[in-house]
Amino acid sequence: MSNGLCECGCGQETKVSPHNDASHGYVKGQHRRFACGHSSRCWSGDRYKIDLQTGCWLWIGAKNPAGYGLINVAHKCQLAHRWMFEKHVGLIPEHKMLDHLCRNPACVNPEHLEVVSNAENTRRGNRPTLTIEQADAVRLMSSEHPEMSHRQLAEVFSTGHRTIGRILKGQIWDRSK
Repeated sequence: MSNGLCECGCGQETKVSPHNDASHGYVKGQHRRFACGHSSRCWSGDRYKIDLQTGCWLWIGAKNPAGYGLINVAHKCQLAHRWMFEKHVGLIPEHKMLDHLCRNPACVNPEHLEVVSNAENTRRGNRPTLTIEQADAVRLMSSEHPEMSHRQLAEVFSTGHRTIGRILKGQIWDRSK
């Protein structure tokens, strides 16, 4: 029998079940074990692993194509880093967004997130993530190891695979131009 608080640890109050449902463990008139969307089938508090070198909390659940973690809360898909920030820090002001200071979209560590305007987030996102010397090293490694994919090179240099592609195409950090 639940004490009325979500068992995932979020502290939210759970609803009282209006009916019996053995498949979900609901008993009419008693509090449910989890707040809507927080059951262990959808989410658990351990959906990230900590990278001891960077301090990033890397989301290991579902991710969108850009690499941002996704979480199902109250039957709505939300970005995991926003959810974690609000859980640990507080609400994100309207018309503001979160910037990953670590530049890792899979990171959900609230200490790696900063509330910024859209313009500031865009400005920061256009900042190069590698030096020209590192770009030279990317080209060298790519020529010495042609079997390595852009994603593998990106992992080695802690940057995005699109950045690697742009370096190798000569679109950025090209010394011959």
